[in-house]
Amino acid sequence: MARTYSIKTDDPITERTACLIAGVFEKGALPEITRRLDGDGQIAALLRDGDFRAAAGDTLLIKHPRGLRCERLLLTGLGPRKEFDDHALRKAAAAAARAVNAGGARQAGCLLTRIEGQDVSNAVRGTVESMEAALYRFEQLKSDKTKVRHPLTRIALYADTRSTTAARR
Repeated sequence: MARTYSIKTDDPITERTACLIAGVFEKGALPEITRRLDGDGQIAALLRDGDFRAAAGDTLLIKHPRGLRCERLLLTGLGPRKEFDDHALRKAAAAAARAVNAGGARQAGCLLTRIEGQDVSNAVRGTVESMEAALYRFEQLKSDKTKVRHPLTRIALYADTRSTTAARR
């Protein structure tokens, strides 16, 4: 299944998409972009109440999130803020890709590349490589091929306008 990746600089809060992927650090620490998504405190309440641990690779799907134009919001755990690195980003991106694909969204917007403190070009590369590896299925020699009902085919990676040139490299 061929997937296409694009880089967008639009405001993800106003974008209409099937699923928006946002990162969350353990112990309720929200990256700046995720904090902007949480206008009514829904994400903070989930974290405060212990409904989402946010360990690296954890996911939680919220259908019809309040105040956003996306159909689904996938919270993806990034682990502890102090330990966030390329490995944690890749683990989160792979988990997010599997969760979105299993959830039936054909397109997704990914905000993992907008987390402050990381090199944008490395974040984009790591996110794409991890998502592709997580969704890859070698089935050419299998008689019973696994069919995904609505496979994920388009992924938009959001970058701010200052870092778009670096991300496109």
